[in-house]
Amino acid sequence: MVPRETDPIGGCLFDIQRWSTEDGPGIRTTIFFKGCPLRCAWCCNPESWSPKPQLGFFEERCKGCGACISACSRGLARPATGRLDGCEDCGFCATACPHGARQLLGRWWSAEEILAEVGRDAIFHRRSGGGVTFSGGEATAQPRLLEHLAMEFHRRGVHQVLETCGHFPWEWNAKALSLMDLVYFDLKHMDEAAHERWIGVGTDLIQANALRIAEMGIPMIVRFPLIPGVNDERKNLVRMAVFVKERLKAPLEVMPFHPLGRHKHRAVGSDSDFAEPAPNDVEMVRELLRAQGVTVLESGPT
Repeated sequence: MVPRETDPIGGCLFDIQRWSTEDGPGIRTTIFFKGCPLRCAWCCNPESWSPKPQLGFFEERCKGCGACISACSRGLARPATGRLDGCEDCGFCATACPHGARQLLGRWWSAEEILAEVGRDAIFHRRSGGGVTFSGGEATAQPRLLEHLAMEFHRRGVHQVLETCGHFPWEWNAKALSLMDLVYFDLKHMDEAAHERWIGVGTDLIQANALRIAEMGIPMIVRFPLIPGVNDERKNLVRMAVFVKERLKAPLEVMPFHPLGRHKHRAVGSDSDFAEPAPNDVEMVRELLRAQGVTVLESGPT
């Protein structure tokens, strides 16, 4: 049964990815929560921003067949057009589209559905030393669901990882955080004004939560998405190195930007146009951070 938005323990996800190997140790099942308090201009998952299911239109797949016209409950859908004003994101046109040009991104899940889906991979988790990873969007934006799942997975002895942007009310998520075996914590910019310009919010709460996690002794890896022209200035890199080394005492991964999500930005009506950093520039950033005494881990694109 798909839960209603008002169900007490349930939430909106945009994917549950099995056999994940990039979101923590071993073979993992990654739960992608829908809804995020940030608006990173380079985001590779812009379909995660809204906390509700939403219509996505992938124009390159549209064949102009017109199947969407009769399916639309409000008579709005037209070939080669995306979401129009008045669309209720019902998904009827997506169901009717034979080419996948229209897709309903995200759906409501009950906690029981999520537990059952992840439970299918239990044997792979045990054999590989893997587990479950909470990602997004931002899992802490649905604190009741996150806490419920974290408590149940903890009871089952499942290794748990949280990937977080750090912008969340601490008191709503403290219990779930206390049950995590590892936290991947994003730090995108150390300057308050620049952070607000590129991401939509300031950085004070994010840095405060990073310090709280470090004080709790939860293993943490800092992830730094390297975006040319946004956060690659030496001043910002040195400030981040000092904060990570002296305050968090955590290792850091440099995550070079890759335009993996550009087509998804178009599908949901947003825009993103950033360049990939050159490999030499990525290595120079890593060397600068290492020179400041930071333990730098290797990583792939973000």
